[in-house]
Formats: sequence, structure tokens, C-alpha cells
Amino acid sequence: IREAVLQKQIFNEEQEKIETIKIEKKHFEQA
Repeated sequence: IREAVLQKQIFNEEQEKIETIKIEKKHFEQA
């Protein structure tokens, strides 16, 4: 159970990173 929670946490962190990169890329392209 603990491992699954850890995996979900890692997955969520990766998703957040991807979203942040997408937003940064958008701003970069607009500038």
C-alpha cells in the first residue's frame, strides 16, 4: 500500500513538472 502511495506521489510530481514546463514554454514562445 505504501509503495502505491509513493508511486502516486511521484506521478503527481512528474505531472506538475510537465504542466510547469508547458506553461513556461508558452510564455517563452509568446515573448
